[in-house]
Amino acid sequence: MREYFNKLLWDKTVDKKQVKVKFVSRGTSTQTDMFTGEQVVRVSRDGVIILTESGTEKYIPYHRILEITYSGKTVFNKKEEKYFV
Repeated sequence: MREYFNKLLWDKTVDKKQVKVKFVSRGTSTQTDMFTGEQVVRVSRDGVIILTESGTEKYIPYHRILEITYSGKTVFNKKEEKYFV
């Protein structure tokens, strides 16, 4: 997953607007939240740092990521425990 987010951050051919990431978010009514590839600011060993709509940085551990889609196609699904190419 770290490789995917590094590619997202540095590869200019990836359309960041098309990347949507669903993750477990404690404290929300649905217990899940979402961010786009445009919000990714840094990638660490164990998670990704995003810029929230309020302008603050938020750390999302990889183990909380449930699904990644690109242009509507599933790239990663935790429930199925697999990456799709």
